[in-house]
Amino acid sequence: MKIEQEQLGISYDLPEFLQRDIEAFYATLRKLNGDGKRSNVEYNGNVVRTAATLGWLDGVEEKDVGGMLPGVVNWLSSELSSAVSAAFDIPGE
Repeated sequence: MKIEQEQLGISYDLPEFLQRDIEAFYATLRKLNGDGKRSNVEYNGNVVRTAATLGWLDGVEEKDVGGMLPGVVNWLSSELSSAVSAAFDIPGE
């Protein structure tokens, strides 16, 4: 799946997610979120950090996320969340 934002010149090819990928995503996100008391801004950052940690975003490392524009992090978080949700769709439906 490709996620792209032309105005910002951002484009990433996400892998086809398997069960192990989704499990790793949620396990890593849970670790980053800790006690779960996070603002939306922190949660969005952790979603992007999780994807970076798992190698889903070419050229982006976890440490890079803090230096990104908040709008970019928000957009990436939304796109990543949609992509992860789409992994639960039944093929052919």
